[in-house]
Amino acid sequence: MGKVGARGYPSAILVNPMGEIVFAGHPAEIDDAKIEAAIVGALEVPVFAWPEELSKAAKALRAGRLGDAIKEVEVAKGDFSNVLDSLISMIGAQMTMMEDAMDEGDFLRVKTVGMDLRKAVEGREEATAIDAMLKDIQKDRDKRVVLNAQEKIQKIFTKKIKKKQVKKLVKDLEKLREKHPDTIIDRDVDRAIARLIMID
Repeated sequence: MGKVGARGYPSAILVNPMGEIVFAGHPAEIDDAKIEAAIVGALEVPVFAWPEELSKAAKALRAGRLGDAIKEVEVAKGDFSNVLDSLISMIGAQMTMMEDAMDEGDFLRVKTVGMDLRKAVEGREEATAIDAMLKDIQKDRDKRVVLNAQEKIQKIFTKKIKKKQVKKLVKDLEKLREKHPDTIIDRDVDRAIARLIMID
């Protein structure tokens, strides 16, 4: 439970259609607005309930190839407009997520979502918009600096952390916060420290 952010019982976890945990905490803290925001882009018909005619589309979607899944639905025999509309809305939801992250200065999120989505929408018009956002981050020195700091924070959690390392890591994170005032790093440092305190 701790791996997904749950700290006690009862606990609730809300996962969006992209498989990201958007809420972890006490069930009483979830309201309709959080749920509605999380289900934007959700499939109207779950993949396991798709008919046999969409088996290739389902396989592509499970493999993370959203663009291929859309193509397979488009050529399938039968009227699957509801599934097609759901898949296209998933692209829209992820594009909105990237745009919102860009506005917030969360360049790591833009890069992470963008790299995954870019593969999924190969050959579609959205690919151009994704490329433009990713290039914008690479061209802008200030954005690159923030992205590098976010990646440093993320890297902390790629290895097992021992209790004796926590204090030093917290100090390092606070220094990183000081170097990047008034950026998303402040939020990322808060989140990282909260995770580290759970280890201590």
